Order: sequence, then C-alpha cells, then structure tokens
Amino acid sequence: MSVKVIDLYKEYIVGDSIIKAVNGINLEIEEGAFIAIMGASGCGKTTLLHLIGGLDKTTSGKVIVNKKDLSQMNDAELSFFRCCEIGFVFQKFNLINEMTVLENIVTPILISKRKINEEYIRDLAENLGIAERLDHTPLQLSGGQQQRVAIARALANDPALLLCDEPTGNLDKKNRVEVIGLIDKVHKKYGKTIIMVTHDSDIAKHADIIYRMEDGKLNS
Repeated sequence: MSVKVIDLYKEYIVGDSIIKAVNGINLEIEEGAFIAIMGASGCGKTTLLHLIGGLDKTTSGKVIVNKKDLSQMNDAELSFFRCCEIGFVFQKFNLINEMTVLENIVTPILISKRKINEEYIRDLAENLGIAERLDHTPLQLSGGQQQRVAIARALANDPALLLCDEPTGNLDKKNRVEVIGLIDKVHKKYGKTIIMVTHDSDIAKHADIIYRMEDGKLNS
C-alpha cells in the first residue's frame, strides 16, 4: 500500500501560542517499503503517524493512502478503512485482559464483520511464536509475548499498511531484539508497507529508509 503526504500541518493552540507538531511535511512511501521515523520525544513523530493512520485530523494538507484521500472520508468510512486496511502496533499493548489471546487477535475481524480466515490466523500465530498461547489471557504472558499478540491483532484483517509507534519501547533488550526481528519477518513474509516510529537507532536500522524528525519537520 502506497502512502503520500502533501504539505501536511497539524497545529495546536496552547495559551497564546500555536504549536506546529507537524510542520509542512511532504513524504511519499512506495508499496512494500519499511520506513523508520526517528526523533526525540515531542518532535511530532507520533502525531505524524496518527495523521497517516487517520487517528487524528490534519490542520491542512493531505494524507493519501492507497490512492484514497483520508480527509474526504466521513467518520464511518474512516473507521472502516482503519479497521480493514491499516494495522496499528503501539508501545502499550492495549490488550483486553478478560479475553483470550485468540479472542484479542480476531477482534478487528469481528468488528469489521468479516469471516475469520482460520488458516491465516494459525499461520500468524505460528510465525509470531504464540501458537501455544492462544487459550491464555494476556496476564499469563510476558511483555514480549503480549506485544507479539498485539502484532498478530494488527495483522488479523490482513492490512496492507502496518503503523508501529515505539513498538519495543516497553520491552527489555532481549524482547526488543525479538520483536523487531518479528516486525522485520512480517515485512518480508507478508509484504506489508511498514512505517515505524522509534527513538532507538538499533531498532531503526532494520528499516529500508530512515527519516529524522525535529520540530515538526522531516529530514532523510
């Protein structure tokens, strides 16, 4: 899935000041690319990711995902598009503790009212190393295992675009290495377009292209 960002701005009013979290960004990402966006906290990288994923509205400019202008979608269309076409992996796992691993994974499919492809879900679980944990609850898993479940959930609807916001931020070194290895594996095996936000250069080096963000601006 291709992504194109055109003259993108996101501004916030704080007191008498205007904060430009995203300040005139232009970006084009080819289908199947793995992109990392690095920068210090507060530089605007998460805001940019949220705009690309349709989780936030732009002040001005366009985000075009798979040749579709997100600004032209109503709330219902945007919600369905996010659920079916984009997978999200966050720093916090955001799993539902009262549900099993399998129930967590298939939640996006149930929301979109699609049929569950059991073979694909089994394949995901095998490749992410959680096939033996499907009947467990998140509280019975380690942090690394919970993030694996979160990645599987993000991929459950087989989206073409995967957005990762500090996906290793809550993990120890061993699990950081394992999780970024899995994201790399997802990129290669399933051919997903991946945009990952991180402040960790060791994590970013797995991407095809690294951008650096500072004061709302993006530099290659």
